[in-house]
Amino acid sequence: MTDSVILAFISRKWKVFLSCFQNTVSCHIMREVYRGIGGAWTNSVFVSAFCRDSGCDSRASGGIVQKIFYLPFAFLGLFAGRTGVRVCGWFKSTLLYRVLYCIVNNLVALQTRFLGVLLLTGGGVYLIYGKSYTDIIPLAVCATGIILCLFNFSILNALRFSVINWLFKTFLSHEPAFDYFDEAETEKRGRLWIAAAAGALCGFVAAHFSVIIALGLVGALIFLFKTEFAVGATVFAIPFIPTMAAAGLVVLCFVSLVLQKTAQGDKIWKCGVMGALILCFMLIVLVCSIASASVGSSLQICFLYVVFLSFYFTVINAVKTKDQLYATLLGFMLSGLLVAAYGIIQYAFGLDMDKQVWIDEAMFSDIKMRAFSTLENPNVLGEYLLLIIPVAVAFMWFKKGVWPKIAYAGITGVLLLCLVLTMSRGCWVGLLIAMAIYITFVDGRYWLLGLIGLALLPSFIPESILNRFLSIGNLNDTSSSYRMFIWLGTVAMLKDYWIAGIGPGRIAFNLVYPQYAYQGIIAPHAHNVYLQMTAETGIAGIACFLLICIVFFRRIASAARALEKKSSDRIMGIALASGVAAFLVQGAFDYVFYNYRVFLMFWMVLALGIVLRDISCRKEQADD
Repeated sequence: MTDSVILAFISRKWKVFLSCFQNTVSCHIMREVYRGIGGAWTNSVFVSAFCRDSGCDSRASGGIVQKIFYLPFAFLGLFAGRTGVRVCGWFKSTLLYRVLYCIVNNLVALQTRFLGVLLLTGGGVYLIYGKSYTDIIPLAVCATGIILCLFNFSILNALRFSVINWLFKTFLSHEPAFDYFDEAETEKRGRLWIAAAAGALCGFVAAHFSVIIALGLVGALIFLFKTEFAVGATVFAIPFIPTMAAAGLVVLCFVSLVLQKTAQGDKIWKCGVMGALILCFMLIVLVCSIASASVGSSLQICFLYVVFLSFYFTVINAVKTKDQLYATLLGFMLSGLLVAAYGIIQYAFGLDMDKQVWIDEAMFSDIKMRAFSTLENPNVLGEYLLLIIPVAVAFMWFKKGVWPKIAYAGITGVLLLCLVLTMSRGCWVGLLIAMAIYITFVDGRYWLLGLIGLALLPSFIPESILNRFLSIGNLNDTSSSYRMFIWLGTVAMLKDYWIAGIGPGRIAFNLVYPQYAYQGIIAPHAHNVYLQMTAETGIAGIACFLLICIVFFRRIASAARALEKKSSDRIMGIALASGVAAFLVQGAFDYVFYNYRVFLMFWMVLALGIVLRDISCRKEQADD
């Protein structure tokens, strides 16, 4: 496959074209213009301000304020003291720990005979206890268990030699990790008795309470023992699960990390300036919730915010190596690919047509469908894709080999197509901003190609999409006029509530906003993240949020300036920053944090960017 005649022919012809073009007068002029503009840009005040080296994002470096905000982590570090290590050592010596450790490793390894016994006994107990002997699902579980008992191997270990591993290495230039389990536990004597006991307990819980509770307990056990696996699985699962399930996974990840650090005697928690600002933001949200127009509902939202913001600290402390970071980013991208693929299928086959309530049929009569996939709203889906598309582009950019580039180009194409099918104009504008930032900082020579492509684009896209894009700012569109009136009403409200806000949440907003509404238009939020955040948390909240964003961009910019131009870390860092910038641009047209799962993913992307920056920083120090 790697010796494809067609690809070799295309490669040779492309090299000949480049060789001829590089000797032309046009190419020489373009190079001189690029050098002039590039030099002016590099030496500009803007670049100097944002790219000034600020050192590694350490755990508690800086002034007294940062050290005060580090106190919660200093407290967590106490658990990793001598007493905590002794308690963990004692627990590891108990029979309960050895049983749980055996269960977790066999489940992660997907050990067939262990799973077979577990399913057979679990399904049997469920049938007997529930007296539902004709229920097809537990009977199928028992039958599956019998079949699995006939084999005795690790499915996860077998994947090393499967076509899946070959596909990952050939097309994604990435070798998946299969070392998430202790192989000795899969061969341990007595493990089948443990499997039978665990299966019986799960069957009892499923029959007496709920199957979901039984499965949740098994998943929680795995998450508590395998922190890195838990973080990766959470990143992948976020767009597919309900908000409260995502919150549960985030809590489990954090508890797992605390237990891991305690067992290892690791007292050091990463926090840094970004972490201190995020903790400050948490505190502001809490204070505004207590002073809210609807205290009860706002405190619930505050709790959810704190849980999801904690994932930032989980990621920056759990993801420690470059391999872990890029595996997490790959999982994030592949998760987005599945979401986008479903969105395209949804659009192509007209699925969920009864949920299409976002279309102005009077102005866009030719648009009957907007993709929203698993995220319930096309704008929310677009915001999610804005964070992922630059990551896919970065992988395509720095991966070596023809097949990986084709594969990542295909993934990027699927993501872009789904973004187009959301018909979200704000997201389209955000994408253009992301492209501009990416090209400018990665390789400005592509500006000419980008402008030519942009000029030719209207000739290839459908008229309905072109009309949708050109309608940006047209107040005859009900969506645009609707937003304008909501913004005016929100600004009027802020004249009275700009200091401390009205508290977070839709209920608090709906209690106060109708008194200031223009044209009698009632809305669940301000359709602008900056206005909404000011309305919820006052001037302090929006100032803290903007400062977090500025610090993030400065961290990425300083790292990009220190790294080699073609470094994969530099390219990925710029991609993450451009995705965040696009997301914030869309925030001018919509309240991008209305969907809490997207709120979670935004802070997760910030965390991945800081991890990337810290890893590259440590590498630079090691080289010195």
